[in-house]
Amino acid sequence: MKRIVTITLFLLAWVGVNAQGLTLTPSHFNLQADVSGYVDAHATLFNNSNLDRVITWVRVVHQQPSGWYTMVCDDNNCYAPSTSTMNVGLAAGAQGILKLSIFPNGVPGYAEYTVHAYDATDSANVNASMHVMVSALDVGLPSVRNEVVVLFPNPARDVLYINVLNKTVTSIELYSVVGQKLRTIKVVPGNPSIAVPVDDLKKGVYFVRVYSHQRELVTRMFSKE
Repeated sequence: MKRIVTITLFLLAWVGVNAQGLTLTPSHFNLQADVSGYVDAHATLFNNSNLDRVITWVRVVHQQPSGWYTMVCDDNNCYAPSTSTMNVGLAAGAQGILKLSIFPNGVPGYAEYTVHAYDATDSANVNASMHVMVSALDVGLPSVRNEVVVLFPNPARDVLYINVLNKTVTSIELYSVVGQKLRTIKVVPGNPSIAVPVDDLKKGVYFVRVYSHQRELVTRMFSKE
């Protein structure tokens, strides 16, 4: 009889551990963004079970002003704005990051997002979500109205996205912190978003110089993770 009770208690404890599933902390964000910059909703994803899991995350846009961009980062990568779902492995008892970066791109307004995370094999019991609300105000500063480019994410891991806001931009150059030119990117008219691979760069600080017909317009700094 004692053995049956012991086995029963063990099974109840095992079910209890696995029923906890996933948690996202924090699960709610109410953020204020700079219209010329970006803001992060940075959460920690916990696998509270004793099972290794493959977690699917899905970004849902409830409302968003035209011109805004968002990107999701997990432990594997930071993904292009066009990527709205991805799978990521999470070992038993482990934790990882789940981050939503929001870029107003110079446009004032209000947006709401939800990022869902779940195990597709048991989504009813193993799931978590974070809800993100973001407002961006137009402060009316010339520096905001006359922004030339926007860099994101910053810091960057694999890809640096350069959003060109000034139509006179013709080329962009990437430099190391010691002034070594690493690459030149020609800007194609009508293509305001440029993806620059940076996975081959070492961790550190780099500079982006923006030109209009060989005349330097501005220099921006970014970090490589």
